[in-house]
Amino acid sequence: MEIKVKRSYIETAIFLLVIFIIYITGWQTEIAGLLQRGVMLTGLHNASVKTVEQPKKSQLNFSITSLDGEEVNVSALKGKTLFINFWATWCPPCIAEMPEIENLWKDVSSEEIAFLLISTDDEMQKVKDFIDRKEFEFPVYKLNSSVPKELSSSSIPATFIVAPDGSIVYKHSGIANYNTDSFKDFLAKIQKGI
Repeated sequence: MEIKVKRSYIETAIFLLVIFIIYITGWQTEIAGLLQRGVMLTGLHNASVKTVEQPKKSQLNFSITSLDGEEVNVSALKGKTLFINFWATWCPPCIAEMPEIENLWKDVSSEEIAFLLISTDDEMQKVKDFIDRKEFEFPVYKLNSSVPKELSSSSIPATFIVAPDGSIVYKHSGIANYNTDSFKDFLAKIQKGI
């Protein structure tokens, strides 16, 4: 009986040590993101392709800056389909969905479809380091001004699809896999005005 008690204490101590190491190294966000990505890839979190029932038009009058320092007024992108995603480096669901957003970007990004991954982090160097470490190539921006109320969300990740005419035709808060055939078809139809 005494051996079982000692073994139980040792197992508990090892478990607590692992948790402590994960916490002090800052890996908890990465590990939580990895676990959520595994669940997402089962298909449970595939993006629904339902459009917004009554699309709202937005002036898209806000400014963003790329990680390279290039300032963009989003209103200048009118005429393109916009994939806008708000995220942060400390957000496990954001981290979980990013590899599939990268794959979607590689598959459908063009002169007609622009991807705007907008970080809500305060420290842009942290964002740059995160993007470099993950080897993502999609365009990442920071906000220079507040976003129109039509593009605001109380949680992240938050994703919006804006049609070429400025109508917000899709809105989703929370984790989702956008790299699906049905979502790619959805983007193509929006671009064609169907």
